[in-house]
Amino acid sequence: MTGKSLLSNLMLSTPAIYGSGGLNDVATIHTANLIWQGAVAPPVAAVTGGAGSGSGRLDINAERIEFGYGDFAQPSTTNTFDRLALGFANVNLNASERITANHKGSLSVYQSQGAFDAIKGFAYSGGNLNILTPLMTGEAGSVNRITAGGAIDVSASAGAVGKVDGIGGELSLQGDSLRLATAVVLPSGKVTLGARGDVVLTDAASIDVSGRAIAFNDLTKYSAGGEVLLESRAGNVQQAAGSTIDLSAQHNQAGKLRAVAVDGAAGIVDLAGKIIAGSSGDYDAGGTRVPYLAGAVEIQAQRLGGSGTLSDQFAALNQRLNQGQVYGARSFQLKQGDLTIGNDVKANSVNVSIDNGSLRVTGLVDASGERVGSINLAAKNGLSLDGTAVLDAHGSQLRWTATARSSIRLTAPSWSSALARAS
Repeated sequence: MTGKSLLSNLMLSTPAIYGSGGLNDVATIHTANLIWQGAVAPPVAAVTGGAGSGSGRLDINAERIEFGYGDFAQPSTTNTFDRLALGFANVNLNASERITANHKGSLSVYQSQGAFDAIKGFAYSGGNLNILTPLMTGEAGSVNRITAGGAIDVSASAGAVGKVDGIGGELSLQGDSLRLATAVVLPSGKVTLGARGDVVLTDAASIDVSGRAIAFNDLTKYSAGGEVLLESRAGNVQQAAGSTIDLSAQHNQAGKLRAVAVDGAAGIVDLAGKIIAGSSGDYDAGGTRVPYLAGAVEIQAQRLGGSGTLSDQFAALNQRLNQGQVYGARSFQLKQGDLTIGNDVKANSVNVSIDNGSLRVTGLVDASGERVGSINLAAKNGLSLDGTAVLDAHGSQLRWTATARSSIRLTAPSWSSALARAS
């Protein structure tokens, strides 16, 4: 007895898997490689008291779960394939190697089907999705949108993270709440993690959208860093200290992280982990060699996470961003609290907006470098620059272009300043 399935490949072309069992009933699919193609046509409606009205569990156990086409298929360049798991309180996707996609499509997990709307279609609710795998990824150009009516929990199973070659894949996870504790690798791709409640990256979480070297015979090209969006509509965004988000690139521009949590009853963005966003190399910008931009971070929140005052939290966050070389752009829109900025902010583009407080600068806000920079500071309840404050957006490299001009903009009902420098 090996515990391995004797069925090496199982391909499903159905648009939906419906459950009708009770709370303690379990439906199980066990194979080495599961390929779920899905369908363009929508599935039939659930049957009251029958298919699609259950409350049991669906377990899919495989080495590899792939959404898209099987081998030797002729992929469509226009169709999007959707998949639905309905009538299960819990759906468990267990893949000992990886979960991936090779085409454009979606997976929706719900327990119940509600009323039909002529414009929006059926309403759905409930259904938790539990994913256990060491790696979530996608092939080049794939788009994989996964939605659950309940919580989404993504954990790592035992095993090494495998090699990923595809460039530019996209993965979106949307649930009532979302917890990530495994590796998501999409080189130069896009990762979206969204939830009504909290979006949590644990210490075991790793998101890698960094650029890659691509060999074309005897020529090597380099791809740019990708994008990461962490968004909570009514909760918080929390990145644990042991987690990593990699936006970096070699010989190209690094990527961008955007974190959003603006609900008035919650709205904390706490990026305590490592954010890697360095870049290298330069390119020809109309006759002048210009360095590629490092990565960017944009935060929209009621307030930041961590200990101390908002100013303490802001300083600690920017120190971590400096360690990760997030020198391309930093943008902060904070809706609560008063903020004092010291010497920790350094990026080519700096934007700080305090929507319901005051802003004070006591040290250096550094947007200088080979490129000219820009600094935008705004506060509803007043903006002040101490005598020790310096706003520096000068460029050190001469460029013969009318657009290469540094910019400093201050916006507030009242403000006072001692020193600002732009050249």
